Amino acid sequence: MIHVAAGVWGRFEQLVKKVTGNEEADFWGTRRAEQEPWMALMGAIANGGDPGPDGTPAPLETFRIGTAHSRTPSRAGYLCCHANEAWNFYKNNHGQVRLTVTRTA
Repeated sequence: MIHVAAGVWGRFEQLVKKVTGNEEADFWGTRRAEQEPWMALMGAIANGGDPGPDGTPAPLETFRIGTAHSRTPSRAGYLCCHANEAWNFYKNNHGQVRLTVTRTA
């Protein structure tokens, strides 16, 4: 039931992003990547360069990681992985994932 309510709230978040043009809008209780399933393994590469003049960090290159998934980032950067969960809701998660990252030439 909570995921259903959060999904509705997430759709509203997407509408706000579209209307305002603010892709960084993030409502409390919504998935970090609203278009991806709950708890999907996600990758985020910090490769956008320096922050903007107001200190706003550059957007991350975010993508879903799946079985035998291969991805070449647009630029080099730091890779962080996370479950597609709502911010502040990670404390009840448990388990493990094995992820192999290989550098290609």
